[in-house]
Amino acid sequence: MIKSMGITQKIWFSISILVLGYFASMLVGFYLGQQTENRLHVVSESLFPAAKQSQLALSSFKEELNMYYDAVVNGEESSIGRAGDKADEVIAALNVVVHRDDGDIHEIIKRLQVFNKLAKKVYASMVSHFEEEVYGDDDSDEVLAAKVPYLIKESKKLEKLLLDLANSISSDLKNEIFSISSRTKQQRYINAVVFIVVVTIALSLIYVIVLRLISRPL
Repeated sequence: MIKSMGITQKIWFSISILVLGYFASMLVGFYLGQQTENRLHVVSESLFPAAKQSQLALSSFKEELNMYYDAVVNGEESSIGRAGDKADEVIAALNVVVHRDDGDIHEIIKRLQVFNKLAKKVYASMVSHFEEEVYGDDDSDEVLAAKVPYLIKESKKLEKLLLDLANSISSDLKNEIFSISSRTKQQRYINAVVFIVVVTIALSLIYVIVLRLISRPL
């Protein structure tokens, strides 16, 4: 079929082989670039917000504990309300991270909810003791005060859990960024190798076509 072509057609056929070879190398580069783009999308849409929110949850929880401490030491009832706001911020931040499908995060949220409810009741009772107020609860001030050691112990455990969570997500983010960077470097080498191989094959075919189908007949 090729032998029956004219010289002009054979020349254009040779050029088309080179163009197709270049196009094939471009497709490989596009495919590899698309994979990198997808991984960057995952990082920007998932890991970055998760890392930010996990750090926010940790810092807000520390502020919450400090506000409870200030409330008890200084007898400031307003600090109890601000501590409650910080507790809500912690839960809200973790709810952003929870899409990672990590069962541990759900467990942390449950423990925080229990801790926040009890802490607000206990510390509010201790603050009201300074003002000689009594809440209409079945628990007496003595019973609630006895739960302070538990709250202190639980707060340390929760703080460690939040710290471990933040460190884990930050580590995942760093590893993913490093992986993308390494993969990008590899793709540059792969693109160069593929281009050289494809163009070499195309030029070899062109040489054969020109030599056997154009030069010899002439």
